[in-house]
Amino acid sequence: MHGSGAAVFYDLAVTEGECTMAKTKSFLVILILATTIIFAGCFGVVTPTPERSEVIRLTPSRVNAYTNPAVIESVGELNSHAMSLKSDDRIWVIVQTKGKSVSDIYLDGKITGKFSDYALTDEAVEAASRLVERQKEIMALMKILDSDIEFSHSYTSLLSGFAAEIRYGDIREIEALPDVERVIISEKYAQSDASFEDIAEMMNDSGIFASHPDYKGDGMLIAVLDNGLDYNHSAFQVMPEKQNLTYSDVEKTLNGIWGVSSLGESFTADNIYKSAKIPFQFDYADRDADVLTDSTSINYFSTFHGTHVSGIAVGNDENIRGSAPNAQLAFMKVFGDYSGGAETVDIIAALGDCAYLGVDALNMSLGATAGFTCERNADLFFVNEMYSKLEKLGILVCCAAGNETNTSLTYADGFIYSGNPDSGLISSPGSYDAAYAIASVDRVPTGIFYADGSAVTYRPAVAPAESEGFDVMGMILGEETRRELDLVVVPGFGQVDDYEGLDVTGKAVLVTRGEISFEEKQAIASEKGAVLCIIRNNEAGIINAQITGLVIPTITVQQIDGKRLENTTKVVFEKDLSVNIISSFSSWGPLSDLKLKPDITAPGGSIYSAMPKGYSRGSYAYLSGTSMASPNLTGLIATVKQYVKERFPAATELEVRNLCYRLVQSTAVQTLDAGGNLASPRAQGAGIADVKRAIETDAYLWVTGSSRTKLELGDDKNRDGVYTLRFNVTNFGDNTLSYRPEVSSFTETLNDNGTLALRSYPLDKGTVKVSSDAISNGVIILEAGETASVTIVITLSDDEKQYLDNGFENGMYVEGFAFLRAENGTDIDLSIPFLGFYGDWTDAPIFDVTAYDNKEPAVYGSTVYGIFGRYDQYYPMGTYSFFTPENPDEEVPEASYDRIALTCDEDGVGSIYAIYLADFRNISYMEYNLTDEETGYTYFTYHDYNVRKMYYNASSQQIVVAGHDLNIGDLLETYDFSSNQRLILSVDAYLDTEGKNSHRRLEFPIYLDFEKPVLEKAEVREENDRILVDMDVYDNHILDNLLLCTPGEDSEDLSLLTNFALPVNNYVQGQINTITLDVTDYIPGMKDGQFYVAFSDCAQNQSIYHIGDFSGYIRTENASDEMNGIPDKYDFDAIRNRLESERGIRFDKGEPEDVIRTYVLSEIEALTYKAVPSSQVNSVYESGEHKFTVNDNGELVRYEGPGGYVVIPEDIGITSILGTVDVFRARKDITGVTIPQGVETLGNTCFYQCSGLKSVSLPTTLKNYGAHCFRASGLVECDIPEGGETFGSSIFCECPDLERVTFPSTSKGVFPTQAIAFSPKIKEFYMPDGFTSVGSQPVIRCEGLEKLRISPNLTKLANYFAHGCLSLTEVNFVEMTKITEWNLSCFSWCDLRNVELPANENGAVVAMGSESFGKNLNIEHFTCRANINRFYFVMDYTPELKTIDFYGNIDGAIDGSQFTSAHNLEYVNFYGDVKVIGSNYWPEFSFSDCGMKSVHFYGNVGEIIGTNFSNCPNLSEVVFHKNIGKINHFPFGGCPNLKNFTVSEDNEYLIFDEETKIVYDNEKTKMFVPSGWDYDGILEIPDTVTTLENGQFGSSQDSLEGQTFTYSIEENVITSSLSSWHPPLENEVKPLLKGVVIPESIKNIPMYAFKGFTGLKSIEFKGNIEEIDDYAFYKCGFEEIIIPDAVTYIGNYAFYGCKNLTKVVIGDNLEIIDTYAFAECGNLKNVNLPESLTAVKNYAFMNTSLESIKIPESAAIFNPLTVLYGVKTFKEIAVAEGNPILSAKENVLYNKDETILYKYNSAGDRREFIVPLSVTEIIEYAFEMAGSLEKIDFSNVCEIGRYAFSRSGLKEINLTDRIRFIGTHAFAEMNVEKLTIASGTNIFDYSYVFRNTAITDIAVNKNEFFKVEGDFVMNTRGNVIYDYIGDEIETLVIPEGITRIAPYAFKNAKITNLELPSTLKSIGAEAFFGCGLETVTFRSETAPRFECEYNAEKTMFYANFGEFDIETKPSIKAIFPENATYLRNYIFRFMFAIEK
Repeated sequence: MHGSGAAVFYDLAVTEGECTMAKTKSFLVILILATTIIFAGCFGVVTPTPERSEVIRLTPSRVNAYTNPAVIESVGELNSHAMSLKSDDRIWVIVQTKGKSVSDIYLDGKITGKFSDYALTDEAVEAASRLVERQKEIMALMKILDSDIEFSHSYTSLLSGFAAEIRYGDIREIEALPDVERVIISEKYAQSDASFEDIAEMMNDSGIFASHPDYKGDGMLIAVLDNGLDYNHSAFQVMPEKQNLTYSDVEKTLNGIWGVSSLGESFTADNIYKSAKIPFQFDYADRDADVLTDSTSINYFSTFHGTHVSGIAVGNDENIRGSAPNAQLAFMKVFGDYSGGAETVDIIAALGDCAYLGVDALNMSLGATAGFTCERNADLFFVNEMYSKLEKLGILVCCAAGNETNTSLTYADGFIYSGNPDSGLISSPGSYDAAYAIASVDRVPTGIFYADGSAVTYRPAVAPAESEGFDVMGMILGEETRRELDLVVVPGFGQVDDYEGLDVTGKAVLVTRGEISFEEKQAIASEKGAVLCIIRNNEAGIINAQITGLVIPTITVQQIDGKRLENTTKVVFEKDLSVNIISSFSSWGPLSDLKLKPDITAPGGSIYSAMPKGYSRGSYAYLSGTSMASPNLTGLIATVKQYVKERFPAATELEVRNLCYRLVQSTAVQTLDAGGNLASPRAQGAGIADVKRAIETDAYLWVTGSSRTKLELGDDKNRDGVYTLRFNVTNFGDNTLSYRPEVSSFTETLNDNGTLALRSYPLDKGTVKVSSDAISNGVIILEAGETASVTIVITLSDDEKQYLDNGFENGMYVEGFAFLRAENGTDIDLSIPFLGFYGDWTDAPIFDVTAYDNKEPAVYGSTVYGIFGRYDQYYPMGTYSFFTPENPDEEVPEASYDRIALTCDEDGVGSIYAIYLADFRNISYMEYNLTDEETGYTYFTYHDYNVRKMYYNASSQQIVVAGHDLNIGDLLETYDFSSNQRLILSVDAYLDTEGKNSHRRLEFPIYLDFEKPVLEKAEVREENDRILVDMDVYDNHILDNLLLCTPGEDSEDLSLLTNFALPVNNYVQGQINTITLDVTDYIPGMKDGQFYVAFSDCAQNQSIYHIGDFSGYIRTENASDEMNGIPDKYDFDAIRNRLESERGIRFDKGEPEDVIRTYVLSEIEALTYKAVPSSQVNSVYESGEHKFTVNDNGELVRYEGPGGYVVIPEDIGITSILGTVDVFRARKDITGVTIPQGVETLGNTCFYQCSGLKSVSLPTTLKNYGAHCFRASGLVECDIPEGGETFGSSIFCECPDLERVTFPSTSKGVFPTQAIAFSPKIKEFYMPDGFTSVGSQPVIRCEGLEKLRISPNLTKLANYFAHGCLSLTEVNFVEMTKITEWNLSCFSWCDLRNVELPANENGAVVAMGSESFGKNLNIEHFTCRANINRFYFVMDYTPELKTIDFYGNIDGAIDGSQFTSAHNLEYVNFYGDVKVIGSNYWPEFSFSDCGMKSVHFYGNVGEIIGTNFSNCPNLSEVVFHKNIGKINHFPFGGCPNLKNFTVSEDNEYLIFDEETKIVYDNEKTKMFVPSGWDYDGILEIPDTVTTLENGQFGSSQDSLEGQTFTYSIEENVITSSLSSWHPPLENEVKPLLKGVVIPESIKNIPMYAFKGFTGLKSIEFKGNIEEIDDYAFYKCGFEEIIIPDAVTYIGNYAFYGCKNLTKVVIGDNLEIIDTYAFAECGNLKNVNLPESLTAVKNYAFMNTSLESIKIPESAAIFNPLTVLYGVKTFKEIAVAEGNPILSAKENVLYNKDETILYKYNSAGDRREFIVPLSVTEIIEYAFEMAGSLEKIDFSNVCEIGRYAFSRSGLKEINLTDRIRFIGTHAFAEMNVEKLTIASGTNIFDYSYVFRNTAITDIAVNKNEFFKVEGDFVMNTRGNVIYDYIGDEIETLVIPEGITRIAPYAFKNAKITNLELPSTLKSIGAEAFFGCGLETVTFRSETAPRFECEYNAEKTMFYANFGEFDIETKPSIKAIFPENATYLRNYIFRFMFAIEK
């Protein structure tokens, strides 16, 4: 969720003024400018000066200050509650429709027989058919709402509805459609994780339950919902003899119940039926009939999981036998191939088909962690209903319990705290009542040993399958039964060196997995003398260590146990101590309501089963997970069901289901925990299922009212310690049975550190009392067929209660098992698990501490997150939000409640984004409220249900917290807030069990701060040779940080001087604070000495001030002569900066990044190159002062001697010279070198950085020249002798004095990368013809190069070939006939004058790279004779270009802004064919803003689109010599002199009409006109024309806004701006065309067809126009228009802004009027809506003057609030009686049942109106401007929307008891004589509801929230004054106790003197505005908060007492106490004249 915190920057203009602040706020490093403050000299005071405004922005270069992601990275992902859904987000939903599903009819009618049989009856098919037909009708309406809606499944089985992918914002409109019950958002379920086990071959058994000899699943149908199946696997090829589902059954179902739905319509039995083993398979997620995903797919996981799971349940081959091997498989793929999860929409479809198919059991290995018993959210509650229906239909629903263990891993130390017992994490749907939740037990028995008294589980090493196994325990113990060993912890991974200094002889060693094999670890341990090797895992999970030759006993332990062993000194082993323990990953219970889950356990650890074809290790594998345990149990219970149905053939489906569950649980075998005691039922449920015992028992246990055999005792709130178990036992056999009752009860063991050991602590000291109606002498005796009840009462002893009281402050589980031990008649014991709780279950905390509590959280501190900026930057509010990477010890402000602040701007981008809650417990119901601190008024409420607790996700290895996406950012549009107002964001959480602590609350204060910090003054001083700046800064809240800035590379940019922000500590709120800044170390980085500071407060308001010019302080030092090493990690920016400063290599601003990167990488390569001699035997030769060292391979490896000219002797026999500093590299004192004959190779970097080297003599024997050979040398010229063969990269790169260089004429192959790059003095260069290819950037930035000859044999020119050769004017282009690719920027930034590119000699199409010839500032003529594929940005910025000639064909498109602003361009000629000019994807400007006069197309033109020739004021001629296919989207917009196109005399394809100036094709089927065309008259379009193109005649006025460019150049840097180069064009309106006649041949009016024809008064449709598309008649001059009968659609903005339009007559068949279709038609008074109309979209008639409207019956989609937005002129409103959503009465518009009033006829003359009693809501603007209305009765109304009655004539307002909500401004700007507030009226924001409304008299009748006390309207607490209703007064005394005076409370009241109380905390905006005050007396020692309304400039606007002007001396006198701090308040002195 949190990214790297990359910076975001805005471009902002700054207004003039004194210390004012810019308009827009930003976040973090988004820095916004303040008005410039000029520094006066080197010393002194910075004073605000109204200087010229500057435009500056920050650039992201070197910025590394950003939101600290560490907080969230530790928290990780959010649960599902954190989904951020925006209105346009597309989501899958279930649209539930009204009507009974087929299963409802079956269950309600108590129909006998199987549901699947009933589903085949005519009654069921007819019922389903009715549902589907209604669903299709609703789908059709939804398609009208959104044509992009997709539909998926149709549901008829378990519910009535269908799946759809919709816009999130459309939910409410869809729910309003007829017969829609509700819309349910689809949840996504994750696959239960399955981990591969590291076992090469099968060890012994598969771990799958062995089926009963007599029952193997025959006749059973098992459904598996999973992610894919390899149905060709051998495990599924044995066909069962007995079949539940046959081909005929599938065919009947398809032809019957499925035939009425999409499944039946699209698929056949041949698609779905695979074999008798797999009679049904379907992919619900991808909607196809094949569940096999190819193993080569990128999502291979989409097959193996489902294949493995299915093999466990029903597989049957020679390698595996499923737990129900003879059962059939119905496979339902609910995970998409690439979707990453299973959607509810697909799962519900599959479950419904399970019911139709009559499956016996279904398996679901999927889930969502920390599930609930029941989903309480309305969106998800129906999911519970689906599972409950399946259970009622007799289907056994088996679900994985989950793989998250429990909450132990949530804590850093891996232990559960004793005070937080709520540790369960069972996944849903396994948590549901109707589901059977399956836990996992390991297949491999786990050994146990003791470490310092604590039990530790282990796994022994194993041998390969073909080898004889190891008796590891026998090796450890020998003949003994117990052995104790010393333990030594070996560091590292147990390698030889890790044992250094350790004595391990005769001891056990602990080593860590990794680096070397298990085999090596134990062998090394043995060599060192150890007798036991313990290997701990280095990650979560178990290890199965396979070792071929075991030399000492070796065992493995888990990571968490290895951690515990680190402090252990002894380990103890005992004989026969092992157990099949609960898998470490298996999720524990209980559920949040203390219900017992899981239900049962099955093997799931290391299970061997099938894998799909293509799996790398064969067709089978070991996997672990509850995903494996669940199908294991599903198959087992299916075989039990087979047995039950055969034994009890008359039993109903429900009876069979209940008996199956009870038999399996009653006969389960319990497993042990790591301490050797019974494992908790919270981990194993009833125990491990045993199919033999379940089938062979003649008795079972059961609980009254439940189908499950388990006891849930609830909590013991009073800690009595008494627990009563009640259950029944039934003997259904033929013999008498007897059992002896027994109980094992226990609780948790407490570790020494107060955490839970997750081991049973026996509670066996109390008493156990057993009673039963069948007990005798302690034995329960049951006759055949008899049922007896059993009651067991467990009473804890005092010692046990004391243990629980002392160890578990918030209580702990009392749990265990009750047993009936077999005595006579049977040998099968029966058991039942029970779970109770000692203490109040609600006592444990719900939340961890918050981030603001100044306490260390146990896991994570709950945090409020804000979001700022248009790029969704979010951050933890109230905390310091920046890294300080260069100074990690920097003291930063602590997170605190006081620092939580929020800002907003006009775009509403500032918001409370979310709360991340650290919830220890599942929360049943949660409520958020945002309220005013003083008034308690609630602005925002959010509810949620079933909020899951935080937990550790083992897969992602992150903590998952409960995040709620609040997005409280749009409140500014709904409510009016004030800066300095304080709000409270409260979180109320409720558990789903009753108790004294079931409710907890968190509160977060939110300070509203809409103001930027202000710099009052700044002074510069010197102290101890340091430069200090003292800055006086004011912020109304708390200043957070500073960012130090200087001008960036672009003069309009600011860059940061530091990589971090400077925190501000101990800021005193509301006062001027002095901040001293030591800038000494920053001055060298200030560009031109200019220094700026950005000030940010806690609300992220930000301002930037120019502090001054510090150039006088800059100290220069001699630059280093060489690069002093390479910075760590090759810091590209650092190297670049050093190159610029030390080498003089200047990278221009705006240089392409890959150019810079290539150069820097090349530099790094050279600097880090190390030559390695090929031999180590050296010989030394001396010649005078010169000493040469040569190795025996002829390599010169060392030179020692003076500088100057060096002659290497020939007789030393060298053949190569190494490029090291030991020879010549970097020797700056060498001026020349003679290299002797015989030398063949110069090594890489041979003479690199030899800056003094002026000449070199090269022998003819030289063949190989290494990379960087002469790079950065001082060579003046160099001629490479003939014979040279290979040349390394950068051979002559960066040679500042090099004037001439030649390569041998015999050169061949590749011309090297950067061969002569960055060598500025070379004037001419000739590349030999032998080079056929070239490396990148070979001559880049040779700035003196004038003439370049390139090898004509090159076929491609590399990127940046000659980029930046600023003097290059001559290139042999005409010779380059083999070129096929002119690549990126190959000749950009040169000085070419004429470019003529030849045709390819083979006629090949040539590729032109972006900016190939761009930025040639003086190029005048460009000719291209080649056929080219695409011409995109090739000629970007060529301002002197005059002519362009294309002789070849252009097979692709000419697009991109390449010729933009070629103001001197005159002529463009296309001689070949052109496929496309422009693009539909974005506005294109290939030739826009050019000066050209004419364009000739001599070839055929496919189409001209976009805006490619726009804004060319000189263009007067466009000539077509051949054909043209299409012109649309205003390509010639803004060309005022181009009135028509021209057809050449010889054109055979086109016709020019002299009268209309229109070009036609020969058949007159197409028309061509530029957008400047304007025919004076009425145009009759020929009836041969069949199609109008988009923008056929229309104006481009709006589409071109802001799309013209100009450029300025400074030091070869181009800066663009948006101002046009020519005078502004007049509005592109077309007043001349008077009318148009549309022929019968045209069926559609396309987009923009007549846009902007203001003179168009008439239009005649001769034929049947069917559609009028978007913007078709935008801003035309019609007064009246008749829409033909055939028109079915009017598009977006079709008639928008037709200001003269008064009447519209619409034909009889119109179906849709789209958004804004007639908006802003200000004079439109009359329109008829035909009965055919199905939808009128939002804002269709916005701001029209409609006087009457009748809404037809068919308009099912019509939202009056938006459709009629801004219409205030209604006199008549009517609705057809049959309309499904609306009604009207007495010209007032309501919803259908008259509960909502939408629109009142405001233009009517009624004085009184009675709102019908049925109305409960009056929506916003309903009565706005109803000037005649004086009295209204809305006695039954509950909600009144914003502006509902604003500016109306109401004189009396009676707010009744029923009022629950009143929107802001509801009664604003009125004159009310009487206001009555009833006793039950709910609280509302009085100040803004009645804003600027004069109220004469107010009566409040014992209202809970308001009262009238004297002349004050107050809240009932008496601390807030809302309004003053008194008369003019000389002196007004506000009483003590008042804490807030609300906004506008005394506005315009006449008061001379005011006395304020000492209790006053805040004064609202304009509270005393216009009162005429002379004095104000304050009694408090601290000034109250002055609230001010938001203003876009974010400047101070404190009009609390009058006009606020910081330049005008205030006239109101303020009096305050002697010791008060008022003078420190910055705002105070601008508001008052001060008197003490």
